[in-house]
Amino acid sequence: MTLHRRKFLTAFASVALLAPLAAADKGRGRGRGRGRDDDDDYDRDEAYSDYARGRILPLSDVLKIALAAQPGDILDVDYDYDDGLCLYEIEILARTGWVHELYIDARTGVILKNEAGR
Repeated sequence: MTLHRRKFLTAFASVALLAPLAAADKGRGRGRGRGRDDDDDYDRDEAYSDYARGRILPLSDVLKIALAAQPGDILDVDYDYDDGLCLYEIEILARTGWVHELYIDARTGVILKNEAGR
């Protein structure tokens, strides 16, 4: 099993297992723009909430878009809501050894930016 497939399955399992917790946690003052320190939990909670409401594409679709544009292994996936824009920030280790960070509109699947560095 490839590294990006393993990471995807781990992320998918995390969302599936933590979905009931996110639903139970509503109403505890965790809203957009509150500046929480635990960004990973915030990303997961907000992504699940937006997906459940039909606001964003499924992560599986977004990962296919990212890997079609930039083949390689997925290193990291972050979800961000900024100025009314839902974004997935996906880091991919390309076969060339370069790390690409793709910024993808979570609603449309459009790649907004592809930054590369070593």
